[in-house]
Amino acid sequence: MRRAAITLAAVLLALAPTRAQEATLREVLERTADYVERFVIDFANVVAQEDMRQEYRAGSRRNLRSDFLLVKAPGEERRWLQFRDVAAVNGRPVRDQQDRLTKLFLEPFDDAVRRAEEISRDASRHSLVSVGPESSPLVVVAMLQPIYYQDYMYQLGGRSTDAGVVVRVVEIEGRPPLQRNPAIPITPVTGKAWVEEATGRIRRTELRLGRAPNATLASTTFRFDETLGIDVPGEMKESRVAGNYSMTATYSRFRRFKVSTDEVVDPATVPPAPTNR
Repeated sequence: MRRAAITLAAVLLALAPTRAQEATLREVLERTADYVERFVIDFANVVAQEDMRQEYRAGSRRNLRSDFLLVKAPGEERRWLQFRDVAAVNGRPVRDQQDRLTKLFLEPFDDAVRRAEEISRDASRHSLVSVGPESSPLVVVAMLQPIYYQDYMYQLGGRSTDAGVVVRVVEIEGRPPLQRNPAIPITPVTGKAWVEEATGRIRRTELRLGRAPNATLASTTFRFDETLGIDVPGEMKESRVAGNYSMTATYSRFRRFKVSTDEVVDPATVPPAPTNR
């Protein structure tokens, strides 16, 4: 009995230092905020090729190839804008599309933003569903910026180890920060981010918009791009309306362009998830 008691005490003492080293929510959020700030600065003015495969369970399918990019909004202290320009539909090039977005930002910026927003809205014309801010690999990344802390609730979830690296789940709950019109029903938003506890580096994210059965579910994984030497989105998966619609987007061919302009990805006014057509 005495030997068993000593053995149990030894085990408890061995576990104590490990638990004491666990980071608090505040520490994890601070490290993640620092990482997100660097991520956004690194990823700004980078154009990615987005290959999106869309499918309805009923049989409708579409493949879209687009340019996806992030640029700084001038005059906005900490706001960045995301744009998507469809270049090809089912392998057929879209007329007059040849690096339109990057060429735009060689023009006066205000005019370029206005035209780029029109191009992004036009992307839905080629899509099986509305492609809005919710269909972005960076939504949950945006939600982890301190400027939006007042709009969401955060808590720590599970803790695991991957190849010797401790990973924590950050759980997020709230509503789109710019959805303030009382006449519009609030879209509930929940998110998760798997971050490295010591560095705040984001490995993957999950997003849920709306309530079942009409919720939109999206997940994104991130990877390191050897060419640019920065972390980038790797793959995004999305499903809507109980899985009747699904989408997979992959990101490649990252290249940087120069735009004259100062940091926050805007999670934007995320609209309610659309219903099936």
